[in-house]
Parts: sequence; C-alpha cells; structure tokens
Amino acid sequence: MRILLAIITALLLSPATARAQQFREGDTVPVSPDRGYVLMRLPERSYNVLLMRYLTPEQLDKFDAARRAAFEAAKPKADADRAKIIADNAKGGTKKVPDELTLDTFVFRYDMMANVLIIKAKYPFATDTTGKSHLFGLPPGTYAIIGMSFTGGGEHMNSCACMGSVKFEVKPGRITDMGLVLTGTVGAPVEYPELANYTGKTIVHPPQPVPGAIGLRPYDPAMPRPTTLPALPIEVADYRAQGRIPNFFYSMITRMAPVKGVLDYKLDKIIDVKSGEEVP
Repeated sequence: MRILLAIITALLLSPATARAQQFREGDTVPVSPDRGYVLMRLPERSYNVLLMRYLTPEQLDKFDAARRAAFEAAKPKADADRAKIIADNAKGGTKKVPDELTLDTFVFRYDMMANVLIIKAKYPFATDTTGKSHLFGLPPGTYAIIGMSFTGGGEHMNSCACMGSVKFEVKPGRITDMGLVLTGTVGAPVEYPELANYTGKTIVHPPQPVPGAIGLRPYDPAMPRPTTLPALPIEVADYRAQGRIPNFFYSMITRMAPVKGVLDYKLDKIIDVKSGEEVP
C-alpha cells in the first residue's frame, strides 16, 4: 500500500522539472556527488518522455502532514457551505447537496515536490547519425517511464503508460545509461521492431490525437556515448517491470511494448521477466 501511495502521490504533484536539470549541447555539466545523472537516447524524431520518481518515506510523511493540515483548514468552510445548501433546500431550494468533505475525497495539490519529469526531445546533449542523446541530472531514487508528451500551446501528455512500463534505479554520483527510448503512435507503418506489438503498425510523429506507443531498447555496446559526458562512472539501467498506475493525467492510456528479458504480458497481466512474477 505504501508503494502504491508513493506512485499515486507523485502523480498528484505538480508536473514540473524543477528538480531535474536537462543539459543541452555545449553545456558544461556541473557534477555533484549527491545528484544522479541519466543518459537517454531518442531517435531523430521523437515525442518528449515523462519519468516519475517514487517518493521516499520521508517525503510521504511530509506530504501526509501537509495534506491533513490543508484538509483541516478547508473542512469548516466546506461543512458550512453544505449546511447552507441543506437549509436553503428545506425552504424550497433545489441545489444539489455535495457529499460531506472527507480526507479521502479532499483534492490536494502539493507543489513542494516535483516528481513528474519531462525530458524534452528538442534539447539534446549530443547528436550523431543514430539519433539524439539526452543528459539530465536529478535526485537519486527509483524512476519509471510513465508516458510521452508533445508541446504545442503548452505541455500535453499524449499517453500514459498506465498499463505497464519499466522502472530503474538512479544512484548518486553516477551516470545511468537508459539505452534508447522509442515513441510513436498506433495505426501506421511500423518504424521500429520494438513497437510492432501495437497492432503491427506504428509510426513516429503522426497527427494528433492518437494513442501513443512506447518502446525501449536497453543499452548495448553498439550504442555510442557522447564524448563530452562528465567523468563519472557509468552504469547500465537495471530495468524491472512497473505495474499499473492511475491515470491522473486524464490522457490516453497505453502500455510499453514488451522488453526482452524485462517486461512481458499475459493478456492484461504485467509480467516481470526477471522474477517470472506478475506485477500488480
């Protein structure tokens, strides 16, 4: 339950990149021993990629306290407004009586933690013949690939990988190599074999709106690394299956294509291949 709360809470937070720094081509990368660094490759044409960081137990405690304090401040007015409607209706009014406000139904926006991170495809750290490499620094922790977005009059989440994805650890003072993340949409000629599971038809960068297709090609030695990376140890992302997450973004729902040795499905069941177990 605590793990699910860590996921749900993160998705309720302000989707911002305040605690992640995406480095652009030509940037000098300031190295901090308490920060993690991530290398992600994207094809030449790609959507933005969204990551979610699990909240730590300490962050969850702070969130719980802030949420309860905000609820207790809002409760008296909500009760008074409800009582007034009931009294007015007793005199002939017809307003709908709202349900009593409880902690479970209280909508709380907490802007003190930015745990949904947007990696902008248009800001590569390096470019070569195979595509773009993106480098970003962020707090250490557990991260999951949760969706893709496009920019046009603001940031919009196109599709949430709510029905299956992958997660990985980011350690401080190291670069975690994610390999190649693939994004596209359902319903057009296939571009990447990893995305062929989406009815066998996927294309990169088509018109909107269409459901998203997300795939992953974990690092292999044939993938080049930018020569301008900071002098830090590099680890390959150790992926595990990520279970279902709520669609709090109200976006189209999708799931990541199966990843050999990591993620698979049995109908609607998410399978962590490394353990052989179903992930809820």
